[in-house]
Amino acid sequence: MTTAKCSVPYLDLKAQISPIRAEIDAAIADVVDNTAFILGDRLANFEKSFAEYCETPFAVGVDSGTQALHLILRAMGIGPGDEVITVPNTFIATVEAIIYTGATPVFADVNSDTWLMDPDKLAAAITPATKAIIPVHLFGHMVPWDEIVAVAGDIPIVEDACQAHGARYKGRRAGSLGRAAGFSFYPGKNLGGFGDGGGLTTADEAMVEFVMSHRHHGQGKIKNMHDAVGYTGRLDTLQAAILAVKLPHLDTWNAARRDIAAHYRARLEGKIRMPAIVADTEPVHHIFPIQAADPEGLIAKLRDEQVYCGRHYPVACNLQPALKSHIDPKTSCPIGESLCENIVSLPIFAEMTHNMVDVVCDLLL
Repeated sequence: MTTAKCSVPYLDLKAQISPIRAEIDAAIADVVDNTAFILGDRLANFEKSFAEYCETPFAVGVDSGTQALHLILRAMGIGPGDEVITVPNTFIATVEAIIYTGATPVFADVNSDTWLMDPDKLAAAITPATKAIIPVHLFGHMVPWDEIVAVAGDIPIVEDACQAHGARYKGRRAGSLGRAAGFSFYPGKNLGGFGDGGGLTTADEAMVEFVMSHRHHGQGKIKNMHDAVGYTGRLDTLQAAILAVKLPHLDTWNAARRDIAAHYRARLEGKIRMPAIVADTEPVHHIFPIQAADPEGLIAKLRDEQVYCGRHYPVACNLQPALKSHIDPKTSCPIGESLCENIVSLPIFAEMTHNMVDVVCDLLL
């Protein structure tokens, strides 16, 4: 198949922002005109809208997805002596959130087909010290939730939904399945701001009260009365205003990503290794990963043709030097480690054309 050549960026945020630029400018101007930069109605309104979107009773804005996961665990009472299970092939932030509480991260290897938490490996990782499980909806793909719940039993499950805004499992939104869920609003996410940001969703009102206090230096309902030692962990009002403009477009953008991913799959199925989609799920394809024998060589080859790719994540968390002192030295996750070593993230964004996909695929095949 011969396709007309064109430059293909990894992500084109300008194309996303351009049609809604006037609305974003107006929202920013309103925040500036009212000099309401921290907390306030703009943030509260976005939290309400995001909770409704995720089909959960509550959402709380914080300064990053990392902070969201950290404060969820803190609110659950996770601390030293506890173990929290997650996967090796995730961004280090998932593991950092565990370490911040003083708990010990434990890794359950992933399924070789889906590249997501393997329920059988999870079962083998559970000990009497296990106090929480964090499956990651990696790449915007939903984990096999019912199977994980069956293994977890009474152990609470926290969704790392930082890449899964709007994804569904059996019709239910990411963020509505577990005890709570953490989201990132980093600029490149499917729902991204103009800087760092994050949030959490939950049905647990006590958790909401804990997080709203701890994101604001432990202040309770009385100003300047601090009930706990907290953090500077608020979602900036400017970011909330921008995210509120973007949120109504998210389902349309996600549908476009699914269309692009389907075109990739139609071209690459049986020729290039990709993660299988879990049954009864609707992914949002934040990242479109493939496996390559020589990932850096492939990235260089595509870059020479003005096609730009990425890598998520080339070193498994259990092999990261920074985490060495925090994990069992006998930890081994051969599937996750191998996937990380050979991964390439292809371009995908809502405004991408089928011709762009064909340019990428022609170079791969």
